[in-house]
Amino acid sequence: MTINVDDVKLLKSQRLTDEEDGGGRATGQAVTDAEINNLFPDISRLDRTTGRINLRKVFAGVSTTNADPYLGAHSIVVKAPLDPRVSVLLFNTGSQTDERKDARNAIESYVVPAVSAPFELLGNQLKGQRAIACVQREEQRIPEIGEVYQLVSTAHEQYVRISSVDSRLEQFAFDYGNGNYITFTRRRLDLSISAALLETMPGGQVTPAGTAASSLDGKAKAQVLTTQVADAARYYGISPLALAVAEGDLSLRVQSVYSQLVPSATRESALIDQLGGYQRRMVLAAGPARSVSLTFVAVTGGQSRSFLGTGCAPGSLNLTANSGVYGDDSKGGLRFISGSNWITSGTIDYETGEINVTRSGSAWTGAAPASYQPGAAATGETVSGEVEITLGNRGYV
Repeated sequence: MTINVDDVKLLKSQRLTDEEDGGGRATGQAVTDAEINNLFPDISRLDRTTGRINLRKVFAGVSTTNADPYLGAHSIVVKAPLDPRVSVLLFNTGSQTDERKDARNAIESYVVPAVSAPFELLGNQLKGQRAIACVQREEQRIPEIGEVYQLVSTAHEQYVRISSVDSRLEQFAFDYGNGNYITFTRRRLDLSISAALLETMPGGQVTPAGTAASSLDGKAKAQVLTTQVADAARYYGISPLALAVAEGDLSLRVQSVYSQLVPSATRESALIDQLGGYQRRMVLAAGPARSVSLTFVAVTGGQSRSFLGTGCAPGSLNLTANSGVYGDDSKGGLRFISGSNWITSGTIDYETGEINVTRSGSAWTGAAPASYQPGAAATGETVSGEVEITLGNRGYV
């Protein structure tokens, strides 16, 4: 007898959970093929919004009664998830007994601390801040956007990624006692970070030699360390071909060699000149249907314009212009109904009743009968609430 493909099984680990002790040793229980949630749980709406990483440990094993030699096996991802927001990767920690926390540490070890950074924290940096104040000498290198640093205090440590840099020169004074003081110049850095500080990081007071050995409240100041890439884990996934390949080709091109591993850090996006409740604005029917005779005039290029005189209820317009009959599509555009379709595009503003038609060449001018139901803009009932702004959730926009 030989070892068949069906004899090679995926075996579950002791604990298929996302707790710290998830994983563990192999069990004799095989993963049931084509069974829903055989390894991973359902994706909740909250996870789809904020992101989540699920880690599951499985083993490859042979279930057979013969003594034929087992020559090895491999595993690959052969089909990508149908949901574009979901990605699947394989990686191996090389341990038969490790748990989820060990696998997490392997993932987080993509960057490791290196040497001291060319700047120090200026004063205490409080929990919840999304920017840190630092100080450095003028001749030292300014940090760049995208760089990752580690902040280390006596009780906490955190990796931060720089999202923006603001620098300026400032004058500082230092008192040696008995009224003897000197002034000196240092570069101040205001560094925005991609995620808020999880704990307060003590900083120091500027001195000619750097910053004071202890923070303003007497606690030992936190260190700022640079990081370097340490590719502790190799990941295996799947990507579609970007170009077709033929037999004998020695190279191929895929759409991307990158895949999502952990949820991205959130960032703020400013919404400029937004009116409260305006997004809820809608045009409602207001009065009986009416018929009007419009006159289109040339505006620019091949564009012609006319006005109904009032707002228009979506889906109610019927326009006859230059032997063509058109209606609106309830989304602000014109659709062809019958006759001669001579326009390339057409739009209607439901609030003002403005109609624009465009054709190739010169603009069309002439009379055009139309029928429609008047409409008026309304905001309806607005549901409002309040959110308390604190140090932990405040931002810049």
